[in-house]
Amino acid sequence: MGLFFKKNLSFFLASGFSLGLLISFQNCSNKMNFATPNVSEFSSMAVGESFCEENPMDPTCIGRDKTVFNKACYFNGVMVEDGEWVEGYRQSSVPYGHSCESERRQCKDGAWTGSYNFASCSVGEAASCLFNGQTIAHGQGVSAYQNSSVGFGSDCVTENRVCNNGVLSGSYNYASCLVGAASSCLFNGQTVPHGGTVTAFQNSSVAYGASCVSQTRTCYNGALSGTYNQPSCNVGAAASCQFNGRAVAHGESVVAFQQSSVAYGASCTSQTRTCNNGALSGSYGYASCTPGAAASCLFNGQTVAHNETIVAFQNSTVAYGSSCQPQSRQCNNGTLSGSYTFSSCQASQPNSCQFNGQTIAHGQIVTAFQNSTVAFGSTCVSEQRACNNGSLSGSYNVASCQVGAAASCQFNGQTVAHGASVTAFQNSTVAYGGTCVSHQRTCSNGVLSGNYNYGTCEVGAAASCLFNGQTIAHGQRVTAFQSANVAYGATCNSQERVCTNGSLSGNYTAGSCTVNQPNSCTFNGQTIAHNQNVTAFLASSVAYGSTCTSQARTCNNGTLSGQYTFGSCVVGAPRSCTFNGQTVTHNQKIIAYQSASVAYGSTCTSQERTCSDGTLSGNYTHASCVVNVAASCSFNGQTVAHGASVTGYATSSVPYGSTCSAQTRTCNNGTLSGTSAYSSCSVTPAASCTFNGRAVAHGASVTGYTTSSVPYGSTCSAQTRTCSNGTLSGSAAYSSCVVNPAATCSFNGQSIAHGGTVTAYAAASVPFGSSCSAQTRTCSNGTLSGTNAHASCSVAPAASCSFNGQSIAHGGSVTAYASGSVPYGSSCSAQTRTCNNGSLSGNYGAASCSVSPPASCNFNGQAVAHGASVTAYAAATVAYGGSCTSESRTCNNGSLNGSYGHSSCTVSGPPEGSCEIRHPIGWWGEQTRNGTMHCAEFYSPAANPRITTTIMMNGQTVTTRAGYCGSGNGACHGEMTYKCVNRAMVVISSYCRSGYEP
Repeated sequence: MGLFFKKNLSFFLASGFSLGLLISFQNCSNKMNFATPNVSEFSSMAVGESFCEENPMDPTCIGRDKTVFNKACYFNGVMVEDGEWVEGYRQSSVPYGHSCESERRQCKDGAWTGSYNFASCSVGEAASCLFNGQTIAHGQGVSAYQNSSVGFGSDCVTENRVCNNGVLSGSYNYASCLVGAASSCLFNGQTVPHGGTVTAFQNSSVAYGASCVSQTRTCYNGALSGTYNQPSCNVGAAASCQFNGRAVAHGESVVAFQQSSVAYGASCTSQTRTCNNGALSGSYGYASCTPGAAASCLFNGQTVAHNETIVAFQNSTVAYGSSCQPQSRQCNNGTLSGSYTFSSCQASQPNSCQFNGQTIAHGQIVTAFQNSTVAFGSTCVSEQRACNNGSLSGSYNVASCQVGAAASCQFNGQTVAHGASVTAFQNSTVAYGGTCVSHQRTCSNGVLSGNYNYGTCEVGAAASCLFNGQTIAHGQRVTAFQSANVAYGATCNSQERVCTNGSLSGNYTAGSCTVNQPNSCTFNGQTIAHNQNVTAFLASSVAYGSTCTSQARTCNNGTLSGQYTFGSCVVGAPRSCTFNGQTVTHNQKIIAYQSASVAYGSTCTSQERTCSDGTLSGNYTHASCVVNVAASCSFNGQTVAHGASVTGYATSSVPYGSTCSAQTRTCNNGTLSGTSAYSSCSVTPAASCTFNGRAVAHGASVTGYTTSSVPYGSTCSAQTRTCSNGTLSGSAAYSSCVVNPAATCSFNGQSIAHGGTVTAYAAASVPFGSSCSAQTRTCSNGTLSGTNAHASCSVAPAASCSFNGQSIAHGGSVTAYASGSVPYGSSCSAQTRTCNNGSLSGNYGAASCSVSPPASCNFNGQAVAHGASVTAYAAATVAYGGSCTSESRTCNNGSLNGSYGHSSCTVSGPPEGSCEIRHPIGWWGEQTRNGTMHCAEFYSPAANPRITTTIMMNGQTVTTRAGYCGSGNGACHGEMTYKCVNRAMVVISSYCRSGYEP
């Protein structure tokens, strides 16, 4: 334990106590503490004389000198020792232009002299100004304009406005000023800028050969010099001509013909016609002339052009393997050379083949098999048979072949398929802890691999354990504890014990465990239960705006957390504020303004300021604000008051047909809306037109024609053209038009008048059975209708046919067959083919047909004749005790019925390690052996006809009971249990009664 001092403030630090414990007694002096909201805090703290007088048994007071302890003070949260000075301020801030008031305060035995409570004070900044949305700092200046815009040629008037604590000097209200741009002009919808020029024409068009008159017009602030009002001028083109519906340009020439067509071999007569401003020279009226085409020919409905060559055939079909005879025939002005009459020729199709009811096309290949089935493990023998014009190569006649299925096995009465496996065990049971020994036995075509004979195996059950009188099964778990109870806060230690075949793991012996109850605490005479909370405070009172500092103290098994010692705490009252000499109470609100005045159209910006314990929120300093008045505008030397309107025009004049564009412009605080700069506007009068040297007034009309003449049968096309402000509508350039007369036609050197007719034929000759096609052709203005070019026509005689070198007259018939031979059991297919003008009906190509004999079969290398039979077996071997399964298979035209594939079958011997038991097993009695009854078992001799045999599997056990009655010799009966052990029978038990074996 020790003591230390500094001036009059001393702290006694007893062993085991901290400064935090001492602070918990800071209010025991019962003197008032000072505090200012969020700014400063005054309090005293000491473990002093009065405390120790009231608490003499406190550990901090025992044995101490009671005369040396004075109280310290708190200022702004900082501890100040007794007797020391601080600087205090009346307010934390004052407005711009005011001064901060201060005083010196001294700490005396825990109490402060004076009353100023703030540790610092700041002077508020001067207020800024607002100008057109722009903030102007105190002392800064801004350029302002009298008007926002002035007319073209005028100057903007400006002044400098300075901000003084929220008030702007001067009165101009605009932040910018624009000098109005010079107005542009409008010419035929085109805008011409001030100073720009445009070329205008007196008329929009002039006649062919005349010149356009132009003028340059200059724009000055919306007014165009000059008077011409057409934006363009076109010199009228020389008129074009019309020839057969085609336009011919001025100066262009065209070739014209006297007639539209001339006879084959004649020449067309032409002339050149030239267009001169709408008039064509010459008189020929046809745009083309076609020499008459040489007549075409007709061959089997096909048109053959003059000089064209086609290939014709002697016959339409020839036998398979024969060749078609062609001939080249040429058309010469409607006549075909040569005599062959068929357009095409085909060789007859080769015959197909038959195989097991399936049709095989010529050249196609089919797979045939020697047998329909083979034994398991064997391979099907096949060959490829090809069809050649109805005949199949090769000799195999079975369409499919299957391999016989493998034999299954038997295991403990269970059927095991070939290739499948079964699990077999060495023994049926083993002791607990032992392992069942097994292996897989696989069936291969009736034979099982391996030698284990049991289908199942079981392991004996394990022993259970005992824990606190409770039975624990083998493998079961139980939770055990080290002790039955532990102290509060401690943890019960547990252990999991496992029973293994009667033995428990681990060593803990208690079946349960409990934890003892905790201790409670005491606070200011109040009992606090373990884990319960109580709220404690750092001090009994604080200044206004401050918050009582609290602490939750928790009882933990007799010990309270934390160190605050007071059970309650109260907060002091707030102070008022001052605004422009006006007293504002705590929480009272006032309205302040950013500036004393604003420009016209702007809004005074206000702020709500609230007093909070002597401090006003916000920073606006003016108690009132006014809005300045609006400015007037100027338009072409005329003054326009704010809100008044004036009418302006886009241009001073517009062309004929256009409308002057007016705009209402309104003054708003010195700025005129809109852009139109003219006070008045006039419309220019309309211009006249010229047509073929004749003047046409605006609105008047004239009739024009598209050509000066048209062909016979056409109509002159007229058009009404109207003048509109110097421009004629339409495009027809001729003042008159005439229609030309009709022309004659020519056919095979004969002249046909317009409207006359002539009969013409499509061909000079046609084949047998066809008809000559006639056509009436009419002349229309030099053009003959239709296309037939022949004056006469004749029909050719009918042609004969050829079949396998035999000539068939038109209308004659012959019998043909589908193939030269067919398989056994099939029928020859015949067809009557008739000749029609060189073409045979039908398509069979063979002259005769025969039926093939039936085929024999093959079974495992043995030939089986058609209708004969052979015995076949399902498997080559069967398991011991099984029987061979057979069937009779009969040959039918190369195909064996049935499916068994083996020629022989054998039965396998008994399985390895098994026993062969002969029956019956009997007993007999003998009374003379050693004077006692004796029973002896025996195996009957093999020669006994009553003998049967049984196979026992290795390890198998059998019990046999029997009873016999002897004639007059009494009875003998008994029971025997015996087991097969590796091919030997071992008797396990037996008993018998006297008697004789029957």
